[in-house]
Order: sequence, then C-alpha cells, then structure tokens
Amino acid sequence: MTIRSRHSTTARRLVTVSLVVLAACYTSPLPKRAAMRDTHRGEIATVRMVNGTERTGELLGVQDSSIVLLVGNRVARGTLANIAVVLVGGAPSRQITMGSGETLTRLARASRFPFGITAYTLSVLLDQAKQSTPDALATRTP
Repeated sequence: MTIRSRHSTTARRLVTVSLVVLAACYTSPLPKRAAMRDTHRGEIATVRMVNGTERTGELLGVQDSSIVLLVGNRVARGTLANIAVVLVGGAPSRQITMGSGETLTRLARASRFPFGITAYTLSVLLDQAKQSTPDALATRTP
C-alpha cells in the first residue's frame, strides 16, 4: 500500500465519520424542544365520574388508587374505580380513559406533583383550604 492510498483512505474515513456526526446533529431535536414544564401548576383537568358527576380543577397528583384535584380553593379526591374519563387541558384529543398503568403515568406527568403528593404537602393544602379531609369527587357538591 502506498502512502498516497493510505492518505486517501484516511481522508475518506474522516469525511464519512464527519458526515455521520453532522447528520446526527442535524436530525436530533434541539434540547429546548424537549417537552418541559413551563409552570409550577398542574394542568386543568375535568374528571367524569362513573355516576355522571363532572368536576374541573387543577390536577394536583395521582396516586395508586386516586386522583387529587384542586377544585376552586378546595382539595378533592376521587378513587380510580369511580372515575370513567379524565379530560386533561380542555382538549378532546387529550381525553384519558381509565384502566392502565400508562394512564396513571400520563396523568401524573400533567399534575403539579408528578412524583406524588407527600402526606405533609397534602396536609398543608388541606389546612390552607380549611378542610380536615379532601372532598369526594363523586359527590355533586363539595
């Protein structure tokens, strides 16, 4: 192998690697385009219960067996067994039907506390609302 052919082979490899790297940089999304929260609040959600009751409020958190909303200035909780549909953000395309772990993950991401509400945080919210326990979402009036 001559020196010239080694240089041309090296140059071709360098050009190929450069093109691959540039293509990867060009096709990758910019970091600022990644889905990030732009507010410290949860999304507005409308929860439709199995009995037909609907309540709208800020989605505070999702637990294994319930959803917690801030309805007006009151904290309300609904058990997943009693919830038929959750409409997140007011968009019909974001209607979430209950029934899977993925559903809970999607709802948690839209909530103010995506990793769950601690007992202390819930007690502070209840104190601010002058409540001893959360209201039930299934009831017609708080």
